[in-house]
Amino acid sequence: MKIMKPHRTAPTQGFSLPEVTMAVAISALGLTSILGLVPNSLDNLKKAGDIATESRINQQIIASVSTAEWVDPKGNDTLAATYDKRRYYYDDVAVEIDGNKAGANIAYIAEVEIPTSNVKLASEDTEATSDPYLRRVKVKLANAAFKDFDFNNAKPNRYRAYTSLVTRAGK
Repeated sequence: MKIMKPHRTAPTQGFSLPEVTMAVAISALGLTSILGLVPNSLDNLKKAGDIATESRINQQIIASVSTAEWVDPKGNDTLAATYDKRRYYYDDVAVEIDGNKAGANIAYIAEVEIPTSNVKLASEDTEATSDPYLRRVKVKLANAAFKDFDFNNAKPNRYRAYTSLVTRAGK
């Protein structure tokens, strides 16, 4: 006669309830922390895109000013007459658009200021005099959807101003 031994069951494999609860709590805490960073990341991404677009607009305007005629054959200043207080309108990817068209999707407005030729370079042997081949150009850029944006009465945090020195190349 055979004697049968009692059948032993293998210990159950798995996690206990306290272990599962702790794992869910740690996962929830990590997920909540990561989701809390998303709004800041999106805001930083928007700011970086705005700065990149404004830089492209500024470069386009400065390039246009630097290649323009600075003086007429009589020696009169045509640069300031052509560009001072001139406005440019751009869409959201820095493509220039006509601001006079109805329904234009204006996203950025730029206004150029060209003061009188007052850039002075000092050297060791001469007194500082105005350089006729250098001009200061100030470009004000606003991220505004309406073309009548008033740069003079706007708060300084509503627009950015970029100042550059532009050189004249032989004209």
